[in-house]
Amino acid sequence: MEEKKYIPPEEKFKYKGLSESDTRVKIIDPQLHTSNWEEEDIKREFYFKKGKVTVEGNEAKRGEKKFAGYLLLYKRAFPIAVIEAKHRIVKYLDSLQSKVNALKELQSQIQKEIEELKKSILDKAFKGEL
Repeated sequence: MEEKKYIPPEEKFKYKGLSESDTRVKIIDPQLHTSNWEEEDIKREFYFKKGKVTVEGNEAKRGEKKFAGYLLLYKRAFPIAVIEAKHRIVKYLDSLQSKVNALKELQSQIQKEIEELKKSILDKAFKGEL
């Protein structure tokens, strides 16, 4: 049996420019398997709702079907989650990760400044300059 590999969030966002199917294969599928989802409980590219029926005159038309990248099943029978694998979601998460990284860098810089201030204050205290 192949060992399931966890992909940390910061690793996921290195896959820029992926197609939707590549996003599924390289990002979502590994996370589902890492989370112990069985293949039998995962349906990919699934239409989960027929389109809305509208009547115009004597003619009935059905609207667009609802599509999901994934449908997760409980015990292979009960649908419990729909996951859309749109590339725009990954792009949005990528932008969030960039913001998180920038905030972590800012936090690190501020922490360094605080440490320098502590040293400066202690130095002045020992010299009697406070």
